[in-house]
Amino acid sequence: MFADPLENFEVVVFKFDYPDCYSFWNKNVSFPLSLAFLDEKYRIRDIKDMEAEDPKSVYPDNSKIVFVVEANKGTFDKLGIKVGDKLIMKGNKLILDKENK
Repeated sequence: MFADPLENFEVVVFKFDYPDCYSFWNKNVSFPLSLAFLDEKYRIRDIKDMEAEDPKSVYPDNSKIVFVVEANKGTFDKLGIKVGDKLIMKGNKLILDKENK
């Protein structure tokens, strides 16, 4: 909340201790976001959009989420990232792995 807008292709990654169905909202955030919900194998299980200042929570359609990646709204679409793709952390970089679907 109250975060500065993300740069182009900048993301925020959340890692949780155990798989679950984590919800997010965009209250007090002045820009729209897209969220990718990933399982323990870094596979995208769902993608949801949130509008700026939206207090309504979004939930993934899967309850085995361990990572959530926030990006500017539409970034995943622009990059051709879809449900089923893998996103892997290497240092401070997030790498798209379409070959290991």
